Amino acid sequence: MNNCINVITLSVYCFMGMIEYFLIRYSKLHSYNYDNITMVIVVELSKLLVCILIYGLTTHRFLLLDMTSRNNLKHGIFYLVPAFVYACYNNFTYYNLANVDPSTFQIIMQSRLVITALLLYIFCRKIIIIEKWLALILLIIGIIIKNYQYVHLNDFSVLTSIFFQASLSSIASVYNEQLYKSDIRTSIYLQNGYLYLFGTIFNMLFSLVSYKQLTINAVRVSNSEWNTITIGIILCNIFVGLSASFIIKYLDSLVKNIYSTLEISLTAILTVIIFKINYNWIDILSCLIVSMSILLYSFSSKQTFRIYNSVPDILKSKKYPECIEV
Repeated sequence: MNNCINVITLSVYCFMGMIEYFLIRYSKLHSYNYDNITMVIVVELSKLLVCILIYGLTTHRFLLLDMTSRNNLKHGIFYLVPAFVYACYNNFTYYNLANVDPSTFQIIMQSRLVITALLLYIFCRKIIIIEKWLALILLIIGIIIKNYQYVHLNDFSVLTSIFFQASLSSIASVYNEQLYKSDIRTSIYLQNGYLYLFGTIFNMLFSLVSYKQLTINAVRVSNSEWNTITIGIILCNIFVGLSASFIIKYLDSLVKNIYSTLEISLTAILTVIIFKINYNWIDILSCLIVSMSILLYSFSSKQTFRIYNSVPDILKSKKYPECIEV
């Protein structure tokens, strides 16, 4: 049962994330009329609404009211940091997918695996066995090969932007994992509530800074094209956000990143079909090397699929929180 839940959660995260990237890229290529920050605000509010509904149905309590209690608020304030990082990350997603295709974006974004592994190793004292280090080195080689064409074209702005987004992803994942797992007794919907509420507030501040006044952004909302594509982006974001929180709370942030790369091959194939992009030998070679690094990483440990279903399971584990084999 545990493995079944694991596979379903990871599949939803990867599959819906892939669809989201294709929809954003498609909307940018066809000049859909929507504002990036406005879209992120709508997505965060939608995820917050879903959490309010699920929390109410399962506990018969009002989420926002529980979030304002003194006991919960003293813990919830720590979600300001990941909320800010994710607010920046989400906006960079729209910017970067406006400049590169989903396959290229996916491959370069895998640099977050290396950054995450280093953060977990240095700050969380997590043990990473030698086979996994070799897999990460192979992953770096694959990313460097993919980046060769952009370096050759002197297009460093795209690389810098995506690498910066990858760093944001790694920092937020490691920080969030510690918050979610250290407060394991707290409802995941309460934790998500703080994350999405603070994320909405930060994006509203971004909007205020960008457009000088919120009334201008309100006009942008009314003039935006709310059609199948934009609604699809919102729905995909809801599934990705909720599934990611379950993975972070009950699995490992590095596990989430590793399994998200399993969609690379399918993304590359669909990118060729949908966007009519012709890949050269560099693209194919980098995709193969990254895929090989994923397989090496995945099969180098039996601990990858472990899910903690309850508080006693975590408390009894000798690998948590001192060191976890990832």
